[in-house]
Amino acid sequence: MSPLAHRNPQEGFTLIDLAIVVAVTGILFVLGGLLMGRSYESYDIAQKVTHIDWQGRVALERIVRELRNIRSNADLTLPAASTAPIFFTDMSGSLVCFCYENVTKTVRRGTSATPNCGTGGVAPTATCGTTGTQAIADNIVANGFNSYYYTNTGAVAASAAAVHIITLTMQITETAPFTDHSPNETYHVTVQPRSFP
Repeated sequence: MSPLAHRNPQEGFTLIDLAIVVAVTGILFVLGGLLMGRSYESYDIAQKVTHIDWQGRVALERIVRELRNIRSNADLTLPAASTAPIFFTDMSGSLVCFCYENVTKTVRRGTSATPNCGTGGVAPTATCGTTGTQAIADNIVANGFNSYYYTNTGAVAASAAAVHIITLTMQITETAPFTDHSPNETYHVTVQPRSFP
């Protein structure tokens, strides 16, 4: 008798065995793909939050450094609304302004001899600076750059002469791809200019 004739018919894989292995392998690949996708999504959100944090802190630090150098209360233009641009003259006599620009969603620094901006998000080239305009922060939420002026008792200042401290808020957002979650941070800072009483 030949060795092939004694072979057990139960040896080998059936079609059902192969189908089960393919199905289990497919499920494992799908779960692995979902896990990798979530990991990338978490990494991307963490990168966006880090970028927002860095940008917000650097921008406010720059603005605060310049606000500390306002020459006097008389050199500050008290805006009509919290979203209006900030105009002042610094210690060296240079005119400086900071404003939100709604087209590019940036906070910009510029120079201007005419503090005539109106409220909220006007083009800096026309108002907040005809020369030396530069973006300080981007991805600012609409009306997300605000300034508030207070007296030494904490009351809202009615005039530039009464201003003792200036409080700024800046809200930055950034869209995160592949998610419904967009990181959004709001920064607050209070500054007392050196020359203010």
